[in-house]
Amino acid sequence: MSLARDDATGRGAYLCTLELVREMGWSPNELTVVIQGCGNGVYHIVKSLEKVGRKIVAISDSKGGFYSTTGFHIDSLW
Repeated sequence: MSLARDDATGRGAYLCTLELVREMGWSPNELTVVIQGCGNGVYHIVKSLEKVGRKIVAISDSKGGFYSTTGFHIDSLW
C-alpha cells in the first residue's frame, strides 16, 4: 500500500487546478471555489486549496449543498 494513497487523487486534482489557473491567466487571489462531490478526493483537494488561501463558497453532492458568500472551511462540513 502506498503511503500517499489517502490523498493522491486530491493532490493530483489540486495540481491540475493550479496549472489551469496559470494557463488561463486568472488571478488566483480573485478566485473562489465551488465543489461538486464530498468524497475522500474532494476533501484533500479542498484542504490543499484552503492552505493557499482559496475561499470555498459552495459544496454539494447528491443529497444537497451549502453556499456561503463569506466562505467556509471544509472541516466544518465533515
